[in-house]
Formats: sequence, structure tokens, C-alpha cells
Amino acid sequence: MRWEDFSKMSAKQRQFILKYAGTDYRRFGSGRAVFNLSECSNRKCERFISTALRDYESGEPWVIQARDFRKYPVRYWDPLIDTMRDAEMYSRFTVFYRNNGKNTYVAESVATFNKFWKVAGRYDSVVSDIRVKQLS
Repeated sequence: MRWEDFSKMSAKQRQFILKYAGTDYRRFGSGRAVFNLSECSNRKCERFISTALRDYESGEPWVIQARDFRKYPVRYWDPLIDTMRDAEMYSRFTVFYRNNGKNTYVAESVATFNKFWKVAGRYDSVVSDIRVKQLS
């Protein structure tokens, strides 16, 4: 399938998220360049994909991934009511890597949860670090 044909699909068929994956801090922070292609018009979808392809040709990476509709049970402390709460939330897992000159390895990871699909950069997200133990 060509990208031009993809943007002409119905929104229901376009269950994908398009994300900027480069180093431009004006775009990567707080999910500013993260687009749910199932919630935009064909014209906007075409514009987002054209931007991503143009950036890619200039060395700026983008990622397109299938939209994940799963929600996960989350238990968290709600400081507004000073108690533990349970909710079903969307997730985002971020993995950080390091390289020691010989090997690249997972250094740490963070899980972020929210009731809204665009989890990153929201003031009401629940954040949990995931500790990674290096095996020798």
C-alpha cells in the first residue's frame, strides 16, 4: 500500500499512531508531535504523513505503530483525596538504554498510565519506574 492510499482510508481503518522520534525538543516533549490517525480527517492524515516522510528524508525519524486499545488495572495514590484508587488506564512504556563501549543494555524503564490514550505529558498521569537489575 502506498502512503497516499493510506491517508484515503476511513478513520476507522486507520488505527495507528504517528510519533516524531527525533531530537528536536520542540516536538518530542509532552507528546506534541504524536497523532492518532484514527481521530483525524483524511486531509490531516495526509498532512501528518507528508511531514513525517519529508522529515525522514532529511534524517529526522518518525515511528508509526498500531494503536493499542488495551487498558490495564492501575492502583495509585490520589493526593487530592488522600487515598489509594484503582482505575483502568492506557499505558506507555519508555525504555532507556546505555552503552558501555562494548554492549548496549537496558538501563531503566518507566511506565506511564492515564485514562486518556495520549498518556505522555499529561499532568494527571500515573508514573511508575521499573527497576532493571543487570545480570552478570
